[in-house]
Amino acid sequence: MEAPTQAKSSPWLLIVGAVVVALVLFFVFSDGWGDDTSDNGPFGVIVAPTNGLSIVEIKAEGGKFLPNEITVKRPDPVMIMFTAVDDKYDIGFEDPKIGFDVIAEVGAVQRFGFETSDKTPGFYTFHCIEFCPKGEMTGTLKIE
Repeated sequence: MEAPTQAKSSPWLLIVGAVVVALVLFFVFSDGWGDDTSDNGPFGVIVAPTNGLSIVEIKAEGGKFLPNEITVKRPDPVMIMFTAVDDKYDIGFEDPKIGFDVIAEVGAVQRFGFETSDKTPGFYTFHCIEFCPKGEMTGTLKIE
């Protein structure tokens, strides 16, 4: 009668198993690859103030605002940095006290700011007004 043989495990099998476990843990305990900034919290991207100023970066690219949902907190003032990535775009808020038809050429960054202390907490819609290469573009700024 032959003695039972012990199976040898391949080092590659162990490496592949470790990689699979690492990927599963990565996706379970993180937000994945982090490419989608439109779902980073209770309402879009939450902007934390730096030195008492909330700086919000909004890019217009491919006919979309990225991110298109943003949360800021009262009473911090807000500075919007609006960048047109691949075409000429504009952005405007329905509340003209926030921003109105700010135009950015390709690659340009336009800055504008506003106070939140005089704003009612709620949702403020922004949209492309005139330079919208792929049609309607909208987003929402939430003031808490």
